[in-house]
Amino acid sequence: MPTANDLADALTVAARTTMSEEKAALVAGLTRLDGALAETQSMMDELTQRESKARRAAKKTNGPPTLVDNDQPALPFAGDSDVSAETSVEISWANVVRALDFPRDEKDEDGFAVLRQVVSDHEFASLLRAAEDTLSLLSEEGLYMEDLSPTKAPLSVWKRYADGESGESVASIGGIDDEVALALARSKMRTDPVFRDTAMHFLRRFDRLIVRMFTELGEDAMVLEVADSRTGRAFMVAARVMGVFD
Repeated sequence: MPTANDLADALTVAARTTMSEEKAALVAGLTRLDGALAETQSMMDELTQRESKARRAAKKTNGPPTLVDNDQPALPFAGDSDVSAETSVEISWANVVRALDFPRDEKDEDGFAVLRQVVSDHEFASLLRAAEDTLSLLSEEGLYMEDLSPTKAPLSVWKRYADGESGESVASIGGIDDEVALALARSKMRTDPVFRDTAMHFLRRFDRLIVRMFTELGEDAMVLEVADSRTGRAFMVAARVMGVFD
């Protein structure tokens, strides 16, 4: 029959065995965690390098911000108190599409004329102001919509989006797949509350435009022209990083 000392010794051995197993499991877990952290850091370092290259390329291509930038012309609303002061006139959708692409450069007199006509409509003016703010903030990261090449979604998918469908089923309308551009935009979304609020306001305005177009035009291919404008591409970037299609 085992004595009290025998029982005590057995309990001590059992306790030491359990502690040893737990310690081994903890060490193995920490080893796996260290490996995962190292892999994550490697990915972050690679992303940082790609971001730096993108910024350098943008500065080299576009020049310092004090110079005239033919790829990113000065947007028209800042400091222009008369831009929406014209009397309301009948506006063609073709001119709306042209305005959403903004003047192509400082000498684009036709572009500015169309823009001034379109902003006589209060709803269009609000959208264009929101788009301008979004484009300006994205350009701070070296992101210019002219440099992006979106994949075009079918008109039927845009129609489903206008009808209120969301999530993965309409994700193809967010046709920007440039990983570096999206990473830069996501970083700005996380760190810049002004950009976050501006992008949310812009997305709401753009949604109203798409609904209005389908209401007034039906399934017209002009919607696809809007999608491929500078404003449309800014929508794709903002919608992707805001998780609209998640």
